[in-house]
Amino acid sequence: MCIYKDKNGIVWIGTDGNGIYLMKDERIFANISSKDGLAGNIIFKIIQDEGGSLWVCTGTGITRCPSESFVDGLPKQFQNLTSEHGLGTDSVFQLIDDKTGNFWLTSNYGISTVNAIEIVDAAYKKKDKMNVKFYSQNDGLDSEGPTSTALGTCDKNGRIWLPMVDGFAVYDPVNVIKVPVKPLVHIESVTIDNVEYSNLSKEYILNPGTKRVEIRFTGLSFDAPERIKFMHRLTRFENNMSEPDSARVVSYTNLKPGKHKFILAAVNGEGIMSEKDEAMLFVQKPYFYQMPVFWVLLATLVLTSIITAFLLKQRAIRRENIRLEKMVQIRTEELAAEKDKSDQLLRAILPDKIADELKDTGIQSVTILRT
Repeated sequence: MCIYKDKNGIVWIGTDGNGIYLMKDERIFANISSKDGLAGNIIFKIIQDEGGSLWVCTGTGITRCPSESFVDGLPKQFQNLTSEHGLGTDSVFQLIDDKTGNFWLTSNYGISTVNAIEIVDAAYKKKDKMNVKFYSQNDGLDSEGPTSTALGTCDKNGRIWLPMVDGFAVYDPVNVIKVPVKPLVHIESVTIDNVEYSNLSKEYILNPGTKRVEIRFTGLSFDAPERIKFMHRLTRFENNMSEPDSARVVSYTNLKPGKHKFILAAVNGEGIMSEKDEAMLFVQKPYFYQMPVFWVLLATLVLTSIITAFLLKQRAIRRENIRLEKMVQIRTEELAAEKDKSDQLLRAILPDKIADELKDTGIQSVTILRT
């Protein structure tokens, strides 16, 4: 259980399973739990920052209650932060403001710090993951870790006092002189379809059909080598640099034809970026059918086929028209010949005058009766 009195005189009583009870004038007037939006109902510590926002540390994450969301002393907005945001754990015991723009966190993951602006941005979902610095024996911390019940504090001189399982840890962020030593990055090997290349080149030509490219890298940081994290990007495959991660290998599959530049950078535990990024170029050769000239030829072939088919069709139609015209002409000539025969027969049987009269009247056939 923890008890905290905010700037408005409201007492926040954190419980071990029922969330938070709010009390004023010795009267409990509200209860806030996970049903209302809290990260969890097991409450470790509650603090209020200089801006008036409340921070609640629970067994399942941190809840921030923005100062602008309070109505009649009750928060109406809850912003939750968990291990997915870079805290390393969901069980956070306490959050301490060191007055220099950083928050100190104690948890079952140890002691860590995070920039105040970063954690607020993460609460408002302006960024997905925070750059949290974790302290270990490499930083001079000789202890088994913090406890969930002990209360750390920041004294009037800005020193952070952290109760540990076996004593106290004291840190003075005001008087610490930080020498910015930038980390170094180095690509160790490249594996292309199970063939590893340790004698590195600045450019690799990938044959058509290359399935997988794996890149191994490392970095050097003098402050705490185990806290160095890497960011990378492959152009034409990724739009932005990846989030900082401790993994030292990355693989890509089925790259598109063309040039791809792999860019590697690092950030150490102090949040200092590497000065010179490591870069490597991959050129993925295409199959013939993936080349632009193939599609140009294919389009030309299709267009030529369409035009040829159209011309052949037109040619066939013209031939058919000519054949029909000849048939009509032949038939016309046959009809004319038959007509001439009829006229000659008529003139052979009848006098010319009568034959002409019959032709003029349109009579084309005459029956001759013989006695």
